[in-house]
Order: sequence, then C-alpha cells, then structure tokens
Amino acid sequence: MIPCFDDPIADTIPLSAREKALIAELEAIVERGLEHFLAVGEALAKIRNQRLYRTHYPTFEQYVRDRFGLARSTVDQLIRSSQTAQTLLDAGVTLPPGTSEAVVRPLSGLPGEDLQAACWNLVVSVAPERGPSQPLVSHLCRTIRDILDGDDPAEDAPSSTGTHRNYRRRGEAPARETPFIRPIERLAAWNGFQVEVIVSSIQPASVGTVWHSCHVLSLRCRQVQERLETLHPELIQHSI
Repeated sequence: MIPCFDDPIADTIPLSAREKALIAELEAIVERGLEHFLAVGEALAKIRNQRLYRTHYPTFEQYVRDRFGLARSTVDQLIRSSQTAQTLLDAGVTLPPGTSEAVVRPLSGLPGEDLQAACWNLVVSVAPERGPSQPLVSHLCRTIRDILDGDDPAEDAPSSTGTHRNYRRRGEAPARETPFIRPIERLAAWNGFQVEVIVSSIQPASVGTVWHSCHVLSLRCRQVQERLETLHPELIQHSI
C-alpha cells in the first residue's frame, strides 16, 4: 500500500535533534525564493516525505498553506518541476542560469525522460538568444502531446478572423493510424529541416538514444513503404 503523507500523525511523536536541524535548513531554502526552484522542490519533497511538519500540522497541505502561503497543488507542481529539471541535468542537458520553474513546468507533463530531454533540446535549438521562454516550451509540449494523442493541433488553430477552426465533427474519433502517420507527414513537409542545426542541439549523453530512435523509425518507415508498394503499386508510381 502506498503511504498517504497527509494522514494526521499524533503530535506526541517529537522531532529528533537531527530532524529539527534538518527542517530549519530546508525551510530556509524555501524562504530564499522560488527562483531556486530546484533546491526548493527538493526541500519541500523531503519535508513532505519525512513528515517533518508533524508536530505542528496534521497535514502537509495545511503546513505549506500556513507556513509559506502556498496551495498544495502549487507545491506538488513545484516538486514535479524540480524533479523534471533534475532529470534533464542527469541526462546531460544544460539549463541556462536563471531557468525558472514556469519554463520547465510544461515538460513534466510529457511521458518519459528521453522525450522530456529531446523536447528541451529542440526548444533550445529554436529559442531566441535570451533563451527558452514558458510560452515556447508550453506550445511545443502541447503540440507533442496532441501528436501522441492523435489530435491535429491545426484543426483547432485560430483562423485569420480570430475564431477557432474545428473541422472534426463532434464525437468523431481520430483515425487509429494518426499517432504514426501524422508525425511522419509533418516531418516530411517541414521546410525548416536542417540536419546540422538538429545535430548541434543533441547533447553527448543523448546521442545514443537519438541515433537508436532514428534507426528504429527508419526501419518502421521502410516496412510501411514495402507494404504500400505491395498493396498499391499503381498509386506509388504516381507519387514518385
């Protein structure tokens, strides 16, 4: 059973001298400011997981609200963002000085550490000189999630009149093949493809992963080509 960190604990369990020193140190980190979100997130996670709030507060939610004026949802997101940032650092990704929690936050919604690192590297490659921004990271992560979910972001994009276009009929499910076909078609139609720019954005620690992904993708694309050549040879000839 997964323990619930918000279960009230009798305040008769005193903090040891080591725990008192630890919570004082961790609270000082939090109070230094949310710009140090990596250290702040780690500090809050330790306070939560070790229940260092237990002698004065029955729940972690009440503790962060009364002690720091933060909502539980905000703290949980801060912890997730700090863990995502640490994952990027462990993968060899370099975070620019001053990178805020808000910039990293959208990455925490992507499945898998490799995808998070690859998305960040792509953001860095297209970001302006001042570095990645929260809107840019959020837009790219939303696009990736739409592709993974089989949705087409272009269908809901604003038109020139400012209204949103939605060409899919309500209740109509996306085609089952779209999670593979749509990304392939978009990559093939991408006029901004520049291999040197892409390669230069790949960190050494991710080279093997990216190479393997490209290798697997090329094999799968070749399988699709061979099958289409067998099923529709006349159509293939017209498209060449």
